[in-house]
Amino acid sequence: MSEECCDFVDCRIAFKYLAKEGKVNIHLSKHAIERFIERRHWGFKGVSKEAIVNIVRNVFRDGEFKTFTDKVIVWTKNYVLICSIDKNSNVIVKTVITRSTLKKELEERLKKGIKVRWKQITVYTPKL
Repeated sequence: MSEECCDFVDCRIAFKYLAKEGKVNIHLSKHAIERFIERRHWGFKGVSKEAIVNIVRNVFRDGEFKTFTDKVIVWTKNYVLICSIDKNSNVIVKTVITRSTLKKELEERLKKGIKVRWKQITVYTPKL
């Protein structure tokens, strides 16, 4: 018996389309914002949405990407973003991990990523 889901998106195919187009719309989940606040690398207590948006934009601009059928992982030397792609070709950042807390299994998978030169990166935040 096979299960079919009409809203399943193969992230590998969707990411190839986004990379070819050069434009990406990124939506941050509330969970991802909470994780940014928990795992921040800057030294002050308060954090603004603008700072988080700039970090996400910089990670996507400078990071390396690895795609799987169900997720896209983008990383830099400080942050690892676990993302998915919805049926409207929006990239949803689900969670954030710092490189120092990575498990060895995941770190082994994060080798030989690809770089993408985005023409336009737009980041949307949820209303808190």
